[in-house]
Amino acid sequence: GIEVRLVQPGATSGINLPLNPIDPISPTAFQNGVRYQGQLSATTNPPLTAGTYNVVFGFASNQASGTAPIVLIVNGQPTLSSPGATPNPQSAAGDVTFGVTYSDPNGDLPVRNGVSTIQLLIDGVPFTSVKPTTAGTDYKQGVLYSWKVPANTLVDATHPVGTVRTYQFTAKDDLEDAVVPFVPVTPGNFVIN
Repeated sequence: GIEVRLVQPGATSGINLPLNPIDPISPTAFQNGVRYQGQLSATTNPPLTAGTYNVVFGFASNQASGTAPIVLIVNGQPTLSSPGATPNPQSAAGDVTFGVTYSDPNGDLPVRNGVSTIQLLIDGVPFTSVKPTTAGTDYKQGVLYSWKVPANTLVDATHPVGTVRTYQFTAKDDLEDAVVPFVPVTPGNFVIN
């Protein structure tokens, strides 16, 4: 039979998936070409995980046979972790630093269509007055995004000193939203005294 073989660069083995014909088979069908199909997913054994694969189509009975490899990139969803606001509470004379770690199994930045997607939300609204700074460059391991906000800019007539406010973070890579779209799941609280 026909199969597709997927191997990650540097690996000695991978996924061999038998393919099934989707066109009628007859004595002359192969002269005109027969289409085959197979399905891979996170539940394939072994599972298809995020990463880069070399893909070869060939005969199951002859592992040396096959097409020239083509590259398949399987996207993985980014993850947001370790959300926080420090110090908390803070005086109106100081700064509050909001931070979250962004990681992506493919090493993708939090960018879609050329626009940064990582956001700090204050009381459910994107906070755009301060741009984040980053610590680190390895997006597979995680990069810390921090927003250093003058606390007095978070106090106004609607939110006087002592008001409990909320914060969350959200991000996307070039194809998918973060595994948990908003962190913390229940918005975190902070107070300006």
